[in-house]
Amino acid sequence: MAQGETRDSPRAAGLDRLRRIVARAADPWAVGLALAAVVFGLAIGAHPFWWLAGAVAIIIVHQLAVIANTAQEQDLTERQLEIARQIAEGSTDTEIAGDLGVPERVVEKEIRRILENLHRKNRSQIKRWYIRRHGEVEES
Repeated sequence: MAQGETRDSPRAAGLDRLRRIVARAADPWAVGLALAAVVFGLAIGAHPFWWLAGAVAIIIVHQLAVIANTAQEQDLTERQLEIARQIAEGSTDTEIAGDLGVPERVVEKEIRRILENLHRKNRSQIKRWYIRRHGEVEES
């Protein structure tokens, strides 16, 4: 607390609320963004309500994004995850079809479903998604 500031001041109450919220947040990235919002709010002299609201909004939006990404992956079948892995490795549709023992048209259809489920537009976006979720892969 700053000099002359009481426990009941709006700033102290806001910091206390923020401390409780941050303690419940599971993701360090969201906590970092929230703390940046607080520092910015303090720096510009904003009322504690506004920087507290900004920090909470950042945590909520970030956590919702994490939940949405997890749900998207759960929407993929085992075959689709395998196809995504092979796309990340740089395999063509023909190579994937040969590895899975299915016609190339089946692979094309599964890729369309992957793009739909992950809300992506092309193979390179599938590759980036897969690498972010599962780490580096061997290029073929």
